[in-house]
Amino acid sequence: DLATFSEAIEQYDKILDKYRKSGLADTALFRIAECYYNVWDYPSALQYFKRVHKENPQSYLVGESILGSAQCYVPGGDFGSAQLELERLVSTYPSYKDNPQVQFTMGIIRFQEGKYEEAVNELEGIQTAEAIFYSGQALVKLGKSVAATGKFKKVFEEFKDSQFAEPAAYLIGDAFMLSKNYDGAILEFKRFLSTRPQSTLKEAVMYKIAASHFLRKDYPGARESFNLLLNSFPSGEFSSLARYFIAESYRFAGQLKE
Repeated sequence: DLATFSEAIEQYDKILDKYRKSGLADTALFRIAECYYNVWDYPSALQYFKRVHKENPQSYLVGESILGSAQCYVPGGDFGSAQLELERLVSTYPSYKDNPQVQFTMGIIRFQEGKYEEAVNELEGIQTAEAIFYSGQALVKLGKSVAATGKFKKVFEEFKDSQFAEPAAYLIGDAFMLSKNYDGAILEFKRFLSTRPQSTLKEAVMYKIAASHFLRKDYPGARESFNLLLNSFPSGEFSSLARYFIAESYRFAGQLKE
């Protein structure tokens, strides 16, 4: 947690103050950078990663610190600087070219730039929940919903305890919707609700179920689902849309609400 990392930073700082010329200085700088990165203070992490290779150019940690610098640029959207750091890393240390962290970082950069084919290529083969999840999202952007579903299912089934499992389960239903398989979408979203009844995504899932009924022209089913949504979230994010589509469902069905 934050307090633990703050204490670690304080202790590493003491090493820097007392043993700056020792062989521990580069390691202490690197560990401080890691601590800041783990509490999402990316500007401070970047500062310390850069100090590693600036103050200790012969350190065995220079390559890792350049990679760390690249990763610090990504959350702030400075993809150009991140890519420059990765290029410098690979040109200086060619063995990093096939490093999974380098490929993952480049994949995220390509995804954020909207270069989805390149993102999929970079992320392919990296067997982490985050890499597979973003690969699935890139496939969705490319209109490859079936392939995306396979990625999301892999995250959901093989990385159940990761932070990506729940959004992956949600996006399985979304991928079915995008491919116009509305029956499949309804099934997946209902499965989501049955396994995660307290999820923060519950309102969105209920809306997607109702919308799927509407899109498959099951207007009575749509009305029933939209009304369930309104009963659960009367003033929610989707309440106005739900009321609108209830009215639309009557219009499309040629019915008048009594």
